[in-house]
Amino acid sequence: MPGRAQVRPTFLVDGHVHGTWSLEGGTLRLTPFRPLSTLDQAALEQEATRLLPFERGKNVSDSSPLATRSL
Repeated sequence: MPGRAQVRPTFLVDGHVHGTWSLEGGTLRLTPFRPLSTLDQAALEQEATRLLPFERGKNVSDSSPLATRSL
């Protein structure tokens, strides 16, 4: 945990924590701990896009060099 017992939001792949997410200026940023398979990356981005309205976000991006996707 980062200082002062703060817990960062995480995402799961097959029931295991595989990275963190944050919402910055309407962009839902995904930060995997290690590279994801193409199938897992696509599923994660699809789920993140589906959840954007719940988080009041507009875009999904990840820490890889892929382009930011707009809703």
